[in-house]
Amino acid sequence: MSVSGAFVIGGIFLVALLMAIPTAHRDQGRLGPAQIIDANFDTSGRPCYLLVVSAAILVCCLCIMAATVRLCFGMARDNRLPASRTLSKVHPTLHTPIGACVTVAVLAAIPLFKYAGAGIVAIAATAMIYLSYFLGNLAIMHARTKGWPKVERSVQIGASGGCSSTSSD
Repeated sequence: MSVSGAFVIGGIFLVALLMAIPTAHRDQGRLGPAQIIDANFDTSGRPCYLLVVSAAILVCCLCIMAATVRLCFGMARDNRLPASRTLSKVHPTLHTPIGACVTVAVLAAIPLFKYAGAGIVAIAATAMIYLSYFLGNLAIMHARTKGWPKVERSVQIGASGGCSSTSSD
């Protein structure tokens, strides 16, 4: 539901942004969000609007980081990552997986060491999503070749995991 809500709110934002394009600038070609904000807000409204947008981006990034730390900690707890012992340790007083937090933060900061522009960072982020999907599929395929699942299921989909060529009417 949260992804659907974000999709709807993002769509409304884009439609509102398009509707906010001043008529005088419509035929000038390139008109980005900065020009639209400048045309529709006075000098005191622009910083406030950009502050709200920045806060929204920060909150989204923190949510992604928190989910990644939880995933890292959970996989380390199940001994599925290198250095699982360190990543799965919980600090006795903070009750936080410090190793997982620091590791995820360092890995997230790697693109910032050599900033190559917003386009390259966006392309790399998109590629990482597909890479994680591909690695998950490789893990499932590897488990299937080892005979997973070992427990008999009520629904059988065949040895290959795909659709069977025979059907029962």
